[in-house]
Amino acid sequence: MNRDYVVKRYRTRDGKIPFEDWVAKLRRKDPELAFRILLRIDRAEKGNFGDYRYLREGVWELKVDSGPGYRVYFAVQHREILLLLIGGDKKSQKADVMLAIDYWKDHQKDKLHEQK
Repeated sequence: MNRDYVVKRYRTRDGKIPFEDWVAKLRRKDPELAFRILLRIDRAEKGNFGDYRYLREGVWELKVDSGPGYRVYFAVQHREILLLLIGGDKKSQKADVMLAIDYWKDHQKDKLHEQK
């Protein structure tokens, strides 16, 4: 992926932004780590994804080279928007991936309803 992207954050139906909640929690525990994760997002926004891979069902994983295997889960929409879904670490990876897939599906459903 080599291009500039617009970064957006997934918002649940009740207005919560899971990615922001996760970063805020990290910021309280380790501000430097939260900064590094946001810096990684900035690089991805410029098309420099570094260590990333496609998982399944439209969800990608961006690995953060810090701490206990932190990851950011995202989707690419219209080849121009990075939709940040959620973040987590290696020990919560399976649950985080499933949640990211659910969030992505929910987002797509909402977009379909908006188009009708």
